[in-house]
Amino acid sequence: MIYCLGLSRTGTTSFSNFLVQYGLNVIHYPTQMQLMGGAGDGASDIPVIPVYKDLDKMFRDAKFVYLTRENWVDAVEPYFLRKAGRNYNETTTSLREQVYGSVQWNRQKYGDAYKRHDDDVREYFLGRDDFYEMDIVGGDSPTGLVEFLGLPDKGLNFPKSNSRENWK
Repeated sequence: MIYCLGLSRTGTTSFSNFLVQYGLNVIHYPTQMQLMGGAGDGASDIPVIPVYKDLDKMFRDAKFVYLTRENWVDAVEPYFLRKAGRNYNETTTSLREQVYGSVQWNRQKYGDAYKRHDDDVREYFLGRDDFYEMDIVGGDSPTGLVEFLGLPDKGLNFPKSNSRENWK
């Protein structure tokens, strides 16, 4: 199992789509049932965040990839402002509250949430060999990820799966 610990706008869609090119089914934005039931080859995006420690205990051979992004708050602000005022289902509302402390965009709360998540992930995985960190958006090459996961290097690049230019 491969679990991606990146928050929104850190390249989680590109990460999942990249691994599809290797025949892996890393589910982007999984349901709770998919996550806890071990569906697919892993999962990415914020549904993973509240339960990653549980997943670590449940799937002892799992690998964890932490996606970071420089100036994350500045990068996500237009994304969340674009979504302001939408009605979200109960699952999305609950996840946003758990992960960010607010359903709607709040720069301070979201920034604090990123810092808390960053500190928590780094402390939890300190010194472990089943943990890999990268910045897809910042231009990190997939070579290290491929090596970490024990996949053959096919010379592929990360797809730009959810860039701002593609927003509708």
